[in-house]
Amino acid sequence: MEKTCIINDDNDNNYSGNKKGIALLSLASSVLIVLVLCFIPTVYAQISSAPTASAPTASAPTASAPANGSSIVQGNIASIQNNESGQQTWLLTGRWNMTKTTTDLPIFNATITMTKLDGTMKHRHAVSTIDMSNGTMTGNPTSSSNSTFSGTATVSLDKGSIVRDVPINVNIMYGGKGFGIMRLWIDPSKVSNHFGNTPIYGTARGLITPSDEKQPLQ
Repeated sequence: MEKTCIINDDNDNNYSGNKKGIALLSLASSVLIVLVLCFIPTVYAQISSAPTASAPTASAPTASAPANGSSIVQGNIASIQNNESGQQTWLLTGRWNMTKTTTDLPIFNATITMTKLDGTMKHRHAVSTIDMSNGTMTGNPTSSSNSTFSGTATVSLDKGSIVRDVPINVNIMYGGKGFGIMRLWIDPSKVSNHFGNTPIYGTARGLITPSDEKQPLQ
């Protein structure tokens, strides 16, 4: 009696298909790994070579000689002045400065606000030597030594009135490190004693030199 052997073609096909699928999956995984390994060094190199921002560095300012028209010494005005009867009546505040020119004489300018000690009658004045044709200067206002400036100025008074050729005297007294006091005298007889009979005082701040830094405040 003969035995018949039946071969199942479907099972063989399924088995062959599974083997092909596994082989393709392994190949795809290998290709992916290779691509990743090749790509990572390239990205790292680009990141490493990218420029990095650096913090700005500040350079120390250097002192230079003032140019014509620039301030060489300046300060605030803070002074109590007498009235025509010699009584302390007015508080004076403001700003002043000296500017360098092409001549040996600087230009002096001041803006002054006058207010009564009770807070009333506030008004302003201006003092300028820009029109001055002659004068004298002793000492150097930019250094730590005392200096005196004498000449004539144009002074604005109440209600827009202007008085020219008013004798003035500016004395700068330094106390060390470029700090000092400014004393302004305006001839009372030329301005109807408007600022009283005593000098107007203020602070002074001159240019600082290395030798000034070493000086103690007096």
